[in-house]
Amino acid sequence: MSLVYGEPDPQSARARRASGSVAPIATPSSERVSGMAENRNATRVTAKRKAMGNEPAIHVVIEINTAHHSSESAGSTTEISSMMSSTVSKEMRSVRDECIISDYNKAFKLLQENPPEQRLDIHLPHSKYLQLNDAFSELKLKTGISDDQRYPYLSYNSLTEIVTVVTVPNSIHEVAVYELNSRIIASANAYLSEHAPELRRCIVPLGSTTTTDFEGDYTNSSKQPDGGIKYKAIGAGSEVTIAIEVGISQSYKSLCDAKDMWINGHHVNICIWVCINELPRFKNPTTAHDNIEDVQAEMATMAQSTAEPMRWYVSQGYYGPICYRRHKWAGELNETFVEVWRAGSNPVRIVSQVL
Repeated sequence: MSLVYGEPDPQSARARRASGSVAPIATPSSERVSGMAENRNATRVTAKRKAMGNEPAIHVVIEINTAHHSSESAGSTTEISSMMSSTVSKEMRSVRDECIISDYNKAFKLLQENPPEQRLDIHLPHSKYLQLNDAFSELKLKTGISDDQRYPYLSYNSLTEIVTVVTVPNSIHEVAVYELNSRIIASANAYLSEHAPELRRCIVPLGSTTTTDFEGDYTNSSKQPDGGIKYKAIGAGSEVTIAIEVGISQSYKSLCDAKDMWINGHHVNICIWVCINELPRFKNPTTAHDNIEDVQAEMATMAQSTAEPMRWYVSQGYYGPICYRRHKWAGELNETFVEVWRAGSNPVRIVSQVL
C-alpha cells in the first residue's frame, strides 16, 4: 500500500515554490480556449432566447455551468473510465489466477489419491502444466510409483490448453482396450502371414509410454493412448500407426479432441475409439465423500459391499447400476459404438445396443 505524506514544514514548502521547484500550472491550448469560447457564446445565445420566452432561470444557469465545465468533465470522465478499466482488468486477472490455482490443486489431489474411475479435464496454461508435471514426477519418486504403472496419468493438449488426469479405470474399460488391441494385432498378423511374413515382427503393441513428439498446433502436448499399434521398420525407429481410445461416459467432444491430437499432431494412420455410455450418466460423488481419510480402506469396504450385486449382474448378463453409501456410482450400460477415423475422411461408425 502506498502512502502520501504532507509537507512537514510550511516555510520550506513556500521556499521551494518561490525557487520554482513546483511544476508549472497547466494552461489550456489555444484550440481548447477557442472551443470553450464558442461553447460559452452559443450558451449565452440560448440563455437570451429562453429568457425572452420566460423559461425558468435555473435551466439557463445549469446550461451555462454545463457548457463551462464540459471540456474539463470530458477529461475527468476519460481518466475515471481508464482507472475503472484498469481496476476491472486487475480483478479479472486475480479471479483467473485463483481459478488456475484451484484447478491445479484439484488435479494434484487426484494424482495423489488415485481413486478409481475418475477423469478430470481442466484448463491450464502450458507453464502451469509443466509445474504440475514436475510435481507429479516428484510425487512418483517419493511414493515409489514406477514408470511402468499406467495410472494415474497426466496428459496435455497444447491446442486447447486442457490438462487431463485419469485414474484407475474399471474393468470394462480395460477389457475393451485389451479385446480391441488383440483383435487388431491378430488381423494384422493373419494378413501379413499371407502377404508379407517378414513384416510380422514389425507390428508391436503400444504400451503405456507417454507420447510427446507432437507437431504443429500440438507441439508441447503429451498423450498416453489407451492402446494402439506401433510399426517398427527394420533399421529404423518405431512409429504409432494406430491409436485406440476407450471412453466410458466420456463426452463426444473429448474423444474428438483426442482423435485430432493423434491424427493432426502425430500423423497416425488410423484412430479408433470405443464410446460406452451408461444411463444415468456417471457422476462423481460430491461433498458427502470428501471426508474420506483412508482411501484404500474405503475402496476395500466398497468392494465388499458391491460384490454380491456384481455377482448377480454377471449371472444375469448385464452391468449396473452400482450403489454405495446412498450414491449411484455407476448407471446401466445402454449403448456402445466404435468409430474408425482416418485423416481427411469421415468416420466409419459401428453402433451396438447393450441389452
